Amino acid sequence: MTLCRPRLRILLAALSLVAAMAGHADQSVSVRFDADSHTLSIAPAKAMLSEVLREISRQSGVEMRLDPAEDREIDVAMTQQPLADALRGLARQNRLNFGQQQLVSFAVLREGEMSAADIPPLDISSAPKQPGMGELRKQRLAAAASMKKDDSSEKKERKAVDEERKKKRQAAREQREAEKAGHEKQRNAARRDKKEDDVARLKARHEEEMARLKRENPKKWEKRQARLEEQRSKRQADAQPPSSTATKTD
Repeated sequence: MTLCRPRLRILLAALSLVAAMAGHADQSVSVRFDADSHTLSIAPAKAMLSEVLREISRQSGVEMRLDPAEDREIDVAMTQQPLADALRGLARQNRLNFGQQQLVSFAVLREGEMSAADIPPLDISSAPKQPGMGELRKQRLAAAASMKKDDSSEKKERKAVDEERKKKRQAAREQREAEKAGHEKQRNAARRDKKEDDVARLKARHEEEMARLKRENPKKWEKRQARLEEQRSKRQADAQPPSSTATKTD
């Protein structure tokens, strides 16, 4: 892989630093190298310089060398920059001088050092593979789709539970109405039986009274019988519809 200028010398010298930081940054950097366009994109983050160079080396294949004393935490962010420009920008942002030849190796040296022969390349075998921006977008879309699916399943479950509760309420309401109708039917039957019993007792009492009256006072019994017969005939006459008569007029 080559850049615009052939055969550029490798030389990166670090200027005076306040202090060299040890350890790693809390956040890992998200790097994406596009092999077709040879461009580099880095999501905004704070990360150790060694982590940034290690991830660029892993994706681009360019050998990266870094003097352990020059490792530090940096603020980094760039979008679709050519690899050479991105590395130059990374050096300038961190106040580093540099020189380049064919871009197969990139080294960060102490001030005044001219050779990186004694500095081994960064080990990228143990570096965790960071997802590219496209992969991160796919992961976000997959997570959103999963959440949407979970919401849909939860809605279906809630709907099924509501339907089951509705059926139970309907069944309970129908049972209460059936029990109410049964109780009303029983009350009506009891009232009807009571009325029939009352009528039967009154009739029996009347018959007993008439039998006693017939034995003790036959004349009075005959008068009462005649009056009862008259009342019965009148009720029958009132119950019959009036007969219609046709009148002819000359």
